[in-house]
Amino acid sequence: MAKAIAFGTWKAELQGLHGFLVNLGDKADASKHSMQVVARLRLVSGLTADQASEAVSLISSGPWPEAQKTQLTQAVSDALLSNSSSPKRRPGQVVKSFAGFFSEKDIDILAGISSLAVKIDCILEGERLARFLANLLIEVYSRHIDII
Repeated sequence: MAKAIAFGTWKAELQGLHGFLVNLGDKADASKHSMQVVARLRLVSGLTADQASEAVSLISSGPWPEAQKTQLTQAVSDALLSNSSSPKRRPGQVVKSFAGFFSEKDIDILAGISSLAVKIDCILEGERLARFLANLLIEVYSRHIDII
């Protein structure tokens, strides 16, 4: 198993990599290097919210293409979540595709030239919003609430 590293070490490595990528210019293979950054990030022990914010701002200011910035910020979010003592997200809380909530007709309306009002009505129509929200419940509250 790989040895855990401190956040400061990871940050210094990332800053050094930024300089390296800037020097390489168009020759840089950002996807290869972003995978290395993610692998090293997984070794950071005890990532705090402040450190995660610092990491995201450092990534955002770096020489990464947008796709890699998105991938790296998601990796920081995942690392923070895995180091957290809070309950883990349910898999249903991350929706990568809304296609399951819409019919073909709905998708045609949303992709078409309809007005914004028509598109909003399509989204909010019927029980669709309730089904969508049921899949995205953020937190389940199980204690009894006393009404005074």
